[in-house]
Amino acid sequence: MLKWNLLLSVLLLPFVYANPVQRRNTTTACNNSPDLCDKPYGTITHLGAHDSPFTTTRSENDTSANQYYNSTQQLSAGVRLLTAQVHESDGEYHLCHSSCLLYDAGTLESWLSDIKGWMDDNPNDGMVQRIPFDVNNDADPVSLLVVTILLVNSDDLSADTLGSIFASSGIDSYAYTPSDSTTSSSTSTATTTTTSAGSPSFPFATTTTTSSSSTSSSTSTSTSSPIAPSDWPTLSDLISAGTRLVTFIASLDETSDTYPYLLDEFAYIFENNYDVTSLSNFTCEPQRPTDLAGDTSSALSSGRLPFTNHFLGQDDGLGIQSPNLDEIDTTNSPSTTTTGALGTSAQDCKSEYNGQQPTFLLVDFFDVGPSIDTVDSLNNVSSSVTGRTQLSSSDSSSSSTSDGVRAAKNYGGENAIWGLIGVVAFMVTCL
Repeated sequence: MLKWNLLLSVLLLPFVYANPVQRRNTTTACNNSPDLCDKPYGTITHLGAHDSPFTTTRSENDTSANQYYNSTQQLSAGVRLLTAQVHESDGEYHLCHSSCLLYDAGTLESWLSDIKGWMDDNPNDGMVQRIPFDVNNDADPVSLLVVTILLVNSDDLSADTLGSIFASSGIDSYAYTPSDSTTSSSTSTATTTTTSAGSPSFPFATTTTTSSSSTSSSTSTSTSSPIAPSDWPTLSDLISAGTRLVTFIASLDETSDTYPYLLDEFAYIFENNYDVTSLSNFTCEPQRPTDLAGDTSSALSSGRLPFTNHFLGQDDGLGIQSPNLDEIDTTNSPSTTTTGALGTSAQDCKSEYNGQQPTFLLVDFFDVGPSIDTVDSLNNVSSSVTGRTQLSSSDSSSSSTSDGVRAAKNYGGENAIWGLIGVVAFMVTCL
């Protein structure tokens, strides 16, 4: 009898395993698409919000502002690069548009704290572990996000000064240091365990994969050498390590052993010109760093990431430029045939860069166009996007309580006159 039971068990075994208990196969998206998870950070295009914290509404139309939505709304809608200017004001460090008399968006620490809060509240490397099991849904998308910050260091603050503010905000807990991946072995094996203390397991690796980078030991030292676009960690590498914030500073006079995640922008990036006032004058040629100005070949061979400024200004007098809203629909258009359109410039730059797409596209009023369409096209993810917030005009900065919005009303106004007065006053105080 025992023999027949054993034989029956063997015969039924294939049928048991052919119909196992249904398990959830969660679709994981990185920066809103599953197709980007295995792409190196430097080989995809990140949408950037120019002067991210300087906001206005369509009805106010403050000429010293560059966006309709605040920074966390930008992130929710798909922006992955936030830029801002840092100035010293009354012993504190504020985000100001050229002058704190023109537009003061509050302190750097407050802004960083808001971004940190957004990163805390939005899907991170442990989110999959907290999603309820659902046997009837095997493809719920979970979007894991890598964010970049670029600060214009207007008053030449030291890395230690800036780093202490990052630390006070708590956002440094997400910060990426290049040595975390570039000074170790040239290959890495993805696993479900992270090296960050207290970080939840990461859901990518159900099979063994390799990439061009891996997490290094804690004894690694930072480097200021350029990293070739394909040698940056993949988005999944950054997320699994808990280092999903990349920070560039323009510019730093020295690096800091204490804050090695503050990266001197032009050691890693080259930019085209940024003071364009005609739709026909957008160019892909490097302008900064100055030793690479006009030399596209050398800029590319240096390994720096291509950064494309694409926003149109208009002169308001005294050398002051404000966003050209009359042409914003064209400037941010995804069209690849219209002169001055974002789509046209992006494709032109990709061609001039020998097939390498711009790593960053920086725009004013990012929601117009919408500019994200151009980024999705470059990343070839238009049909696989998930997890973005669709913004409406009622969501714009009119509902924001930031000090920056109030300061803009006081100093910017609906035309440039208050801006001119502010700049003149600032110049007088400097005499």
